[in-house]
Amino acid sequence: MNLLIAVVTWNVFLALENSGVAFVQTAAVVGFVELLVFVNLLLMTFNLIPIAPLDGHYILPYALPPSARARVTYLNQRFGPLLLLSLIGLSIVGVPILNRLLSFAHLMIPWITLVG
Repeated sequence: MNLLIAVVTWNVFLALENSGVAFVQTAAVVGFVELLVFVNLLLMTFNLIPIAPLDGHYILPYALPPSARARVTYLNQRFGPLLLLSLIGLSIVGVPILNRLLSFAHLMIPWITLVG
């Protein structure tokens, strides 16, 4: 859903900007749209981390061989929430663990541009 929001928002904004709509070109609107798109891309990438209870932990077993699925699912359900809280806690303290997500969210903006 976050990807859909980002794609629709960004491309509607670009279409309005290319058509010359004046209010779209104000700094406040540009800043709001860029922030909205970036936050949604960041939430999407964060949700894809393969740690329970995030959505990525549902995808991970399908990428593993059948022999490892049950074990990884068990470990993820048991220790996933603790690992997720640890990642968030370390990020709050200042350890740059989630910086790759920020970089990836920035890199995705050209990929979602459909209006040229």
